[in-house]
Amino acid sequence: MTGTELSSGDGITLYRRPFTEGAPGSRALLVRTAQLHTGWKEEFFSHVETNPWGKPFFPDAPQLHFSISHSGDWWICAMSHQPVGLDLQLHQTYAD
Repeated sequence: MTGTELSSGDGITLYRRPFTEGAPGSRALLVRTAQLHTGWKEEFFSHVETNPWGKPFFPDAPQLHFSISHSGDWWICAMSHQPVGLDLQLHQTYAD
């Protein structure tokens, strides 16, 4: 899975990549980002649930907070051990 990992010194991992795969692809990218952030094996993140509002979470790692956004062909996730949020919006210019 090719992507760009961007990390800041405050414990937040950002991972972005081109994205055209739909929900199953988003789940796979979420697991990959969790692995990059924690260094834990993929098996630890094999169980993903969703809350009543549709937000995914890892029941075996409730200490992980993340925010996922996608726009156009791009997907991005911020992950931290504290609440985190982001929004990705591709801006386009339309000719008249």
